Amino acid sequence: MVAPRAEYTALGQEPAEGLVESPSSTNSEARSGPRNSSQEDHRRLGTFDGVFVPCVLSIFGVILFQRLGWIVGQAGIGQFSIMLVVGYLVVVSTVLSLSALSTNGLLKGGGAYFLVSRALGPELGGAIGVIFYAANVSGCVVYLLGFAEEFVDVMGWEHGGWTHCIIALIALTGVTTICFVGPSLYAKTAIAVFVGMSVCLILTFISFFAQKSGDSSGFTGLRSSTFSGNIGTHYTGEENNFATVFSILFPAVTGIMAGANMSGELKEPARSIPVGTLLATLLSAIVYAIFALLIAGTNLNSSLVTDEGYSVLRRVSVLPPSVSAGIFMAVLSSCMGSEIGAAEILQALAKDKILPFMSCFAPPERQPHVAGGEEADSAVMTGSNSREAITSKSHARRSVLATFLIIAVALLTGTDLNEMATFQTLFFLLSYAIINLACFILSIQGSPSFRPIWEHYSWHMAFFGFVACLAVMFYTHPLRAALSMLLCLLLIIYITYRGPIGDGDWGDVTQSLIFHQVRKFLLRLDGSKLDQKFWRPHILVVAKNPRCQYRLLHFANNLKKGGLLVLGSVLTPQLKMIQAAASLAQQPVAPTKGTITQETRSLEAEGKRDNDSDADGKDDADKAKQESLSSPPTRIQNRKYPRSG
Repeated sequence: MVAPRAEYTALGQEPAEGLVESPSSTNSEARSGPRNSSQEDHRRLGTFDGVFVPCVLSIFGVILFQRLGWIVGQAGIGQFSIMLVVGYLVVVSTVLSLSALSTNGLLKGGGAYFLVSRALGPELGGAIGVIFYAANVSGCVVYLLGFAEEFVDVMGWEHGGWTHCIIALIALTGVTTICFVGPSLYAKTAIAVFVGMSVCLILTFISFFAQKSGDSSGFTGLRSSTFSGNIGTHYTGEENNFATVFSILFPAVTGIMAGANMSGELKEPARSIPVGTLLATLLSAIVYAIFALLIAGTNLNSSLVTDEGYSVLRRVSVLPPSVSAGIFMAVLSSCMGSEIGAAEILQALAKDKILPFMSCFAPPERQPHVAGGEEADSAVMTGSNSREAITSKSHARRSVLATFLIIAVALLTGTDLNEMATFQTLFFLLSYAIINLACFILSIQGSPSFRPIWEHYSWHMAFFGFVACLAVMFYTHPLRAALSMLLCLLLIIYITYRGPIGDGDWGDVTQSLIFHQVRKFLLRLDGSKLDQKFWRPHILVVAKNPRCQYRLLHFANNLKKGGLLVLGSVLTPQLKMIQAAASLAQQPVAPTKGTITQETRSLEAEGKRDNDSDADGKDDADKAKQESLSSPPTRIQNRKYPRSG
């Protein structure tokens, strides 16, 4: 009989309380766990509002509205197409690996960190959790700087000084205020923002055909000559090339983790994460391709390669304020999602005790209630649950506040948007590489616990995604990629040598890999090809009671000399009891309460006698061992035999 899927999980998570243990329990019940009111109140987001909308808003951010025209002008539509294909190959492979990991058992909060840590162990999982937290923080900085840049353009102020920093800090304060309320308010706000941004994109798309030639600077309308002028590359300056422009473009496709970051708030994360993320990825690829072709066919290259290319959508639109409104909504919602995702990761890291100074952000552990039957005081239990909920919310707010302070410090350094986008690219590429590595290892090891519901994945695609992420990292910025890898290695070493981590069931994938390799090489052994000079003994010792046959075991162990020693013992009375219990369980009518059959009495007496004989055998073994140590060595014992292997 096949056990429910929830009992087998490569994520190392224990089955939740209340799982139906009968064979007739459905897969949906086994995957989703108990159907209690507290869980339903906590997990209230679906596929559309919990995954699809956050992913779309994170993808359609600064790059689409403020850098797409400049990238097309610099790289040309030819190299831009290559960049887009490479970026989405990496993203699609990561989405497939993420879908496989997220559908293999129950999923808690923490998103990608929880998936990797329960698949590869705490060392690599904890290191990548810190890296992914840094990726979300750098994403928030990029979004806020994009908001400040657009706000300065709309107001007609001069760029430079502390203007961008002050505006970004004010926007960060407003975003953090919404995050303090919780993910539910963010989900409601995100839907409204999604509708508004969709209207903005539709108006901008219509503007490419409705705008008249010459009405906007550099706008020529759809012309083949204009499109041919934007096919080739036109890099300006020594610092701009394929690598640097690609590192600025890649954050445009890094919003696929927004849905996984909300895993703790989803009703059915195993279903919502794959479907919502893939739909958001497909929609974003189509939108980016369409807008890039329209920009290349309607705007002169001379107006795109300069800073004017940053605001090409606003110049083309028949209603420029709608583009600014879309930028504000998209950027702030992306920042909101990244900040909530970073806070979730920080709280998960603190709960697992990855770093000692994070303990103050860990949510309180739920205390199990003692079942009191009819005498249980429901009012007291309700009050206890309320206090736990309030305490958990306070710890979540601490995580949001800590993330707010880190983002504020990053803004005060005065970094540039393009410069911070390169750091965001490196952090996300490293995170994607580890996710693909986790799926690759779990796929090739052949563990029966890795049975994801999402079947559209393969180890070939996961391995390609892992290699592609590392290749893109070192191609775009070799020095920074090496430094980020060194940071990850130092975190792994620190977590490895600081001792045990948390109280959870982590699991170690290295032991599974060793077992897989040993089994593979054992199956490759061919006894007919073994030469006599390489022969080694394989001894099978069958003993009635090994505890009192110490001399026999010692003699057999000395004989094996680098071979194998297998010890076997047949437990006849216990075997009879097991068979009798199995036959009784198959009877249609169970014995009444207080009735003991004669067969049961005889089996219990026989088991008791066997236990007494085992105890006597243990005493005899200890006595024989003491005699062998105290007696003078015989002539045979004085011979010098080589040590056993």
